Amino acid sequence: MSIGLIIGMTAYALASGGNVYNTTVMVSNGSLEVVFDDTYTVSLEDESFGKVFIVYNDNLQDYMVNAEFKKQGTTNMIMESADGEKRVFELTVYRDHYDIKEIEG
Repeated sequence: MSIGLIIGMTAYALASGGNVYNTTVMVSNGSLEVVFDDTYTVSLEDESFGKVFIVYNDNLQDYMVNAEFKKQGTTNMIMESADGEKRVFELTVYRDHYDIKEIEG
């Protein structure tokens, strides 16, 4: 394989947001002051960004929203309680970090 092809493929992967990483997006009762548990559902408006899910952390003894990001950009994360209360967060995913802010709820 030529060095030019390798450089080209690397540049394409970086430009297209080819970085995939896992992270905790929020913790119940955390800095966003959102309280939730495993009766809530959470999803991304655009599933091509990856997936989000609620897990329980034994060390913290609390619930967290974890994410597996597949690409960079902005989408909405929707959190809904069992009784239909919906909260929407704008989630911007960068190569090595993310920003989240509540926009509805």
